[in-house]
Amino acid sequence: MNIKSNHILYSNRFDSDSRPYGVVTQLLMFMIMLTSVVIGQDISQNYVLFILAYGVSRFFIVGLYFSAAKQYPDKSGFAKSQGLIFAVGAAISMSAAAFDFPAAVFIFYAGIIFDVVARKFLVKDYIPVDRDQLLERVGLFAIILLG
Repeated sequence: MNIKSNHILYSNRFDSDSRPYGVVTQLLMFMIMLTSVVIGQDISQNYVLFILAYGVSRFFIVGLYFSAAKQYPDKSGFAKSQGLIFAVGAAISMSAAAFDFPAAVFIFYAGIIFDVVARKFLVKDYIPVDRDQLLERVGLFAIILLG
């Protein structure tokens, strides 16, 4: 899911053992569970709840990036631009909740497409990921997901 993969990439670059980071991570897990429950039902009836849960999750990640910009001044350019892109993409996706189901799907995905395209052009001072740690995190996620 997009939420978890973005959290993994954030953690790979700015991992912190602080209490606020742990709380936000727990909240993100709850929001992922909520979106999973909604998907399991008739999505055309519950799409507003899904969209709002997704948007709130994205704004948690935005908060993490803006917090990292303050905590790591040398990496603030990347963190701020990444946070701003996620905020705009989340706002576009969340605006889909105001529309009927078929149109809402296109608007929702427009926010995700904005994230993908904007990151290619607007991210400043790119910080590469630690590939070894990233593979470990994705592997752990897969183990947890598959049981």
